[in-house]
Formats: sequence, C-alpha cells, structure tokens
Amino acid sequence: MARLHRRQLITFFVVSQQLEGFNDLLTGLMPFFDPIINEMAGELFDPDRFSARVRELYDWPMDSDVAEEVLQRFNDTGRVTATDNYDGQRAYLCNSVGGEETARLESSAELILSEIGKHFEEFCSEISPLLSHQYSLSELEEMILNWIVAVEGYDRATLTNAVERMLKSEDPGGDNGEEEESSDNIFISPNLNGEETYLCARFISKLEKTNEGLFDSLVDIASVALLTEVVLDIRNPVDSSRREPTLTVCLDAPLLMDAMGLSGKALQDRAVTLIELLRKLGANIGVFDHTCEEARRNLWTMFEHAVPDRFGPTAEAIRKREVHEGFARTVMDDIAGHAKNILGASVIQQSLASFPNSHQYFSDSLYQEFSDRANWHTRRSAREMDAKSVALIMRRRGGGRSRDPLKSQFLMVSRNRIFCEFSKRFCVENDLIGNRDFGPLIHQRAMAALMMMTMGYQGKKEFSRRQVLGSCERVLRLRKSLPDRVRQKLGEVKPELIDQFNAMLTRPRSVQMLADKTLNTDRVVTNKNVLDLFDSMEKTIGEQFEARAEERIAENAEKFKEKEKNWRKKIKITEEERFAREAEIRDAKAKDLEMLSGWVSQSVRYQKKLSFIQMLIFVSLAIISAVGQIVTQYFSDIIYIYSFAIISGILGVSGVIPGAPNIFKKAIESARDNFLFKRIVDANRSDLWEDFSIDWGSQTIREIERPSESKKEDLFNQ
Repeated sequence: MARLHRRQLITFFVVSQQLEGFNDLLTGLMPFFDPIINEMAGELFDPDRFSARVRELYDWPMDSDVAEEVLQRFNDTGRVTATDNYDGQRAYLCNSVGGEETARLESSAELILSEIGKHFEEFCSEISPLLSHQYSLSELEEMILNWIVAVEGYDRATLTNAVERMLKSEDPGGDNGEEEESSDNIFISPNLNGEETYLCARFISKLEKTNEGLFDSLVDIASVALLTEVVLDIRNPVDSSRREPTLTVCLDAPLLMDAMGLSGKALQDRAVTLIELLRKLGANIGVFDHTCEEARRNLWTMFEHAVPDRFGPTAEAIRKREVHEGFARTVMDDIAGHAKNILGASVIQQSLASFPNSHQYFSDSLYQEFSDRANWHTRRSAREMDAKSVALIMRRRGGGRSRDPLKSQFLMVSRNRIFCEFSKRFCVENDLIGNRDFGPLIHQRAMAALMMMTMGYQGKKEFSRRQVLGSCERVLRLRKSLPDRVRQKLGEVKPELIDQFNAMLTRPRSVQMLADKTLNTDRVVTNKNVLDLFDSMEKTIGEQFEARAEERIAENAEKFKEKEKNWRKKIKITEEERFAREAEIRDAKAKDLEMLSGWVSQSVRYQKKLSFIQMLIFVSLAIISAVGQIVTQYFSDIIYIYSFAIISGILGVSGVIPGAPNIFKKAIESARDNFLFKRIVDANRSDLWEDFSIDWGSQTIREIERPSESKKEDLFNQ
C-alpha cells in the first residue's frame, strides 16, 4: 500500500466517528466505499469492478465474494437500489452518495489533523535528536497518521516481499537473551524508516500522558485500521453471542512472556486482554511444553549477560522497574507452573514421536524442511521449536480445514508476522490447506481484531488503546547495536568513560535520552558527537536525582501537612475536652468552696462557743473567790485570794476581748480545727486540705495555687 494520502486518513477518522452504534462492523465501514459507489453512480453494481477498485485504492483483501457480502448493506443504506436486468435477474443500480454529516466530520477531521501535526512538530523540536530531518507540517501529519494506521504492519505486498528477502539471506540476529524480533520491527510501519518509526512511537507514547483527547482520536483511527483488513477477509463478522468451546488457542513464547508480565505493563495489558476475550468466547488457552522451554531459555540467556548488555522486553522492563528481577528468575525456574497459575493455561506435553497416526497431516520430512527454511532465526534450536509448533498444530487438526480461524480447532497466536505468513504459505505449498483456508498461526493483531468484532463497538476504544500502547512499547525498545556503537566510539575517544556508560544503561531516563537523541539508530553516533551524547545521558541522572529529591520533598511536605492537619484536629478535640473538663472542675470547686465555707462558719461558731464557755468558767471562779473571801473572812492571805480572782477574771474575758492574752487560744483553735476536720472526714473529702487554705482571722478560703505548667507552644510553626 502506498503512503496513505490525506483523503484516506480523513475517511478513517469519519469511519471511527460513525462506527459507534454499529454491531455490524461492515456497515460501519461504508464511508470507505462511498467514493467508489459515486464513481459507479447510475450504473449497475459490478462486484468484480467494485472489488478491483477497493484493492487499488486501499489494498484490502477484497474479492467478488466479499463484494457480494457488502452489497446487501449498500441496499439497506440506500447506496444502491434493487432492480431487474434485461434477463429478469435481480440487479442493483448504484446511487450518488452525499451526506452533510460526513462533510461536518471531514471538516472536524481537518482541524484535528492540523492539531496533531502542530503537537508533533513541537515534540520534534523539543527532543532535538542528533539525526535531524526537516519535515513540513503536512509531512509530519502524514507520518504520524501513517504510523498509527499501519501499526504492526498493514501492507501485505511489503510483507510478502520482506518474507522473500528474509528467506534468501541470513539475518544476523542477536544473542543477548531474548530473540531480536526483526519481524516485529520490520512490520511496525512498512512505509516509514526506523528513525521515523521511533519518532512516531515516542510522540504517541508522550501524547497518551499529556493530551488524552488527541490520543483518543488517534486510537479511533487505529481501531478502524485494525478492523478493516480482518473484517474484509472474513465475510461474516463474529456474532457477539458466539461460543467456540472446541477451539484451543496456543501462545508462542514471546506472547506467553508478555502475558505473564515479563515484558512490562503495556505488553502485559494487551496480551491479558486478548486472553480474557478468548476465554469469553469459550476457547481453551494452551501452551506447548517446548514453548515453555523456549521462554525459559530466553530468560536464562538474558541473565547470563551483565546488566548493561541485557536487551529485549524483559531486560527493558526490569530497567524501568516494571518487573522485579527476582520475579523473572522465579518464573524462569518454572515456566509451566506459572503459566498455569498466572494465566490458567493448560500445558500441552507432546513430542514429535507421539500419535504416529497423525503424522500424515504433517510428516517428519515436512518438519525438517520447515526448520531448514525458517531463516528468521539464527539458532537452530529456535528454528526447530517453530517447526515443531506448526507440525503439532497441523497434526492436532487432523486434516481439518476452515476459512474461519475460530473454526480451525487448533491455532497458535504469535507476535512474529513472518512466522505466521510463512507457515500458511508453507502449508498451502504442500497441499495441507487451501489458499483461502486459515493457516496454523494467526498474528496477534489479527486475533485482536477478531476479538474486537465480537465486542461490537462497546469496549473497542479501550482495547485499541492497549494495542497502540503495546506497539509503542515494542518500537521504543532500545536496539542492541546502539549501545555497542556508543561503547566503540567512547573507546576511541575516552575509554575510561565506558564503565560509567554501562552504569548509565541501568537508568531508564538515561536509556530514554540515548534513544531520543539518536532516534534509536546507531549510524548517527560518531567520534565527534559521542561525548555530547554521553553528557546528555549523564545530565539526565542529575536531573532525575533532583526531580526525585523534589518529589520526595513535596511528598514529605504533603505528608507533614496531612499529619499536621490530623494533629491539629486532635489538639482541637483535646482542647475542647480540656475546656469542658476545666468547666466541670470549676463547677465542682465552686460547690466544694460553698460546702467548705459552711463548715468553716460552723467551726468559727464552735470556736466562739468554746471561748464563751472559757470566759464563763473563769469569770465565775473570780466572782466566787472574791465573794467567798468577803463573806467568810477565813482566809488570811488576802493578796493571794484577790490575785486569783483578778487572774481568773482576766482569763475569762481573754477569749472575748480582742487582743487580750489567752493561754488557751491554741487549745481552742485546735478544737476548732478538729471540728472542721471531723466534718471533712465524715464527708470523705480529705482532698480539700490539699486544694484550699483557710484564713481564720478573716474567714477567707483560698484555692492553693499549683506550680505553673510549661508554656504551651505551637510546634508546627517553629
């Protein structure tokens, strides 16, 4: 397919807006066919001519059979009118197609395309890569939309040619752990070079975080592109109520690793979503035991390398801290067990020697030939595993054929498009299936489209988001040749920096900077710019630490504010409780004071009573003594007698007359105190002695002051 021109991209957008509400996705794709219907307006509908124009304009796999399938939808929507031809047979006359709604959507699409191009232009300027190309705004719009439409490979002709090239020459491949999925990288977008592909994926990855509305518009376009190829290849869209309990879908090793979370969150979300939808369809999820061994080998080989030399999705995910290395090592020790526990997949243990009666459906000689021709792998063991998967699938089918992949009983989903295409062509060449029959493998993208069709429009956008983000994740994976090239150039300029460079490769931000500045290609790295590239990577580490420190400071400040808020709330509650308690204490003390005052008054009256009795006794003694002396005249010592009378009189009035000496004062006061104490003890309030002091002279009661408490301080404002 040639580069999509702007008109086709706008049509994608219009379809994405009109698709909502259509359970039949072919009806939702009608705007794509409107230009061709308008060309044929006034003429009878010719399926051969129509399908030829579709292939010419869009390179979609439409033939006359599919054209007949969409004809009824044309009739239902008024694009054609049923009539009788000269033989009396039913024919259809093409009508001119207009539509104000379509025009409105096209105008809206123009604005959105311009906005996308503007954001893309700003992004290119922002990252300022070493490899700098000058693109016009329209070229940037075309580039990003071509990428999103062709994500994971959309061009069948380019695909076939690439397969032929792959089969004619050995791919150098990689031995850094997980297979270098050259097929994935080739077919991400056949119309863009590697640098453009990286630039688009990087922009979309950022757009998803910074402008969700614009990202959703791109997702709509991608979802329509994802559906069209498969919808037109399968005549009857999948019914949402359809169930296929006899279907077993196997996962290849990379997809198995994605689903178990070994390749990062984006790829895991995409794989798990697909598996969940297959289960809703009623299909069984399986994995061959040799596939588990292949996944184990990929992990083991990766861990054999030093950290800076590890590459592939798992190494990238560990570097980004999306996967813990301990988890990956645990899974590596028991792939089959974790496939069961994490995914609920059944492990199929079958050797090539098992079930001899099924060998006729894929012989040992065909297995050998397939493994010899599987040149997308450099390792013989990897070729043999792929050949074994195809052999076992075809044997399990037992010669069964189907144009519907969901009716093929046994199927493997793979991320490797070359593997999928070649396995079908190999089976067709050896007359194991027909040209229109479905091969032993289906690409993950095609299976995703099939599952999307079962959902109708509901859930389509979220499913498409995961497909797009998963594709971005794979494009942005650092190429192994790039760090090797940087090491080489550093060795020529400043070899002492190589160890530091290796350390920086463990930092996600530094790796991102390396890929951004070079657009993930090694050819731009030279002796002149390698130090600048090194400095840019080193700078990101300082920025990362600063950003992390600022985040922690902000996080701690936020936590402190939250704690301060909670403590202030508790303090307020405590203060309110204290004030309430103090009020209760004041009321209680007031009552105590009132009660104690009464007792003090009684004690004072008791004291006065004792003083009066004292006076009465001594005055009486004085009078009796004086009168007795006068009457009797018996006592000779008159001075003694009168002295006794005078002293008795003085003692009698000393308790009454203020200031008069009283030798019994302490005894009377002690009796008074005992009187008060008895009242306090009887009331069980001995604490009153500690809380109050009494001034008996003025009969004043004072509360005893305690030592002052420490000064209250606001700790939060210090």
